[in-house]
Amino acid sequence: MSQIVMVCITETLERVIEVDKNQIDGDAVAYVKEQYHKGEIILDSSDLVEVEFIGTAWG
Repeated sequence: MSQIVMVCITETLERVIEVDKNQIDGDAVAYVKEQYHKGEIILDSSDLVEVEFIGTAWG
């Protein structure tokens, strides 16, 4: 009888974005979130902080 193993890979990326409050209207977090969703901020492998592997056996 075969046993199936599911493996979950989670990558955590992180980058600190500096925002000049005098150059934006409103909240800095909302501004960065909008820029990220519009594709103006792109995280890549240089922003990698951690990789976690978790395995679960089935059957």
